[in-house]
Parts: sequence; C-alpha cells; structure tokens
Amino acid sequence: MLHLGSSYLIHKKVTIVKKTILLVLVFVLAASSCLASEAAFEVKIEEIREIPSFETNQKIIMYDGGEKIVPHAQHPSDGSKFVLAGVTVEKKGSGAASVNLGKLALSVDGEKYDRIDDGFLANHNYRRLPGYSISFGSKSGYVCFMIPAGQSIASAEIVTDATEH
Repeated sequence: MLHLGSSYLIHKKVTIVKKTILLVLVFVLAASSCLASEAAFEVKIEEIREIPSFETNQKIIMYDGGEKIVPHAQHPSDGSKFVLAGVTVEKKGSGAASVNLGKLALSVDGEKYDRIDDGFLANHNYRRLPGYSISFGSKSGYVCFMIPAGQSIASAEIVTDATEH
C-alpha cells in the first residue's frame, strides 16, 4: 500500500510540473506576441524639416463675388521651433495591434517630444495625418512637433504607442 501511495505522489508532482511548464509557456507566448505587436507598424519619414513659423495668406471668395485675403500664422513658444514631418504609418504584421496616430512622438538624441495640436496645418496647405487610432492599412500626412530652438533633428525618428488588443 505504501508503494501505491508514493506512486500517486510522484504522479501528482509530475502533473504539477507539467501544469507549471504549460503556464510558463503561455506567459512566454503572450509576452512575445506583445513584443511583435510593437513592430507591427512601420513609420516612414518621407520628409522632415524645421519651420521657424507658419505664415500663409488664404484667398477667400465672398458671397458677393468679392475676394478677401485672410492671414494665418502660427508661431512656436519662445526658445522653440516647429518640426514638420511628412510620414506614412503602415501596419506590417497581423493581429489586433493598433496605433494611435494622435500619440506619435519625435525622438531626438534620447529626448521625446509629443505631437502638438496640429489642426492648423490645413490652413497652411499641408495634409494633416489624422489623430485617431488605426488597426490596419496605412495613413500618410504631416505631423508637427515643437522642440527647443537649439536642438538638431539629424537623428530624429518618429515613435508610436502601438498596442495589442
């Protein structure tokens, strides 16, 4: 009878070890899918440049047929400059990953600068990248950031908040 009891205990221990290994394997697979989702989106910078300020005159046709010139101007905060980037964000992987285009950031020399409220870009004839989340396909347009005036953009890259759902 003692023999059957020890065999039962060994079987129980083996079952517990199997369940533990299975649980660890599930966690590893879940973690690797989260890491893969971050690489599921590619952000390509088509063009990037520093803009000291945005100034545009827009011609508007009035109801009576007359024309009116409307000036639009946006200036950065003191000691800052705008960085305008034309980007394409494209989903490369599969799965339920998404990226919030409104939360793009500019990374320069280890510093991160969030996308500013760039709704004014349309007034200056730039097609603005929308600010909503996408989970498939691609979107292209311009985004704007504000960085310190002395900061170089030579090593600039755009980073995302890609998440798995």
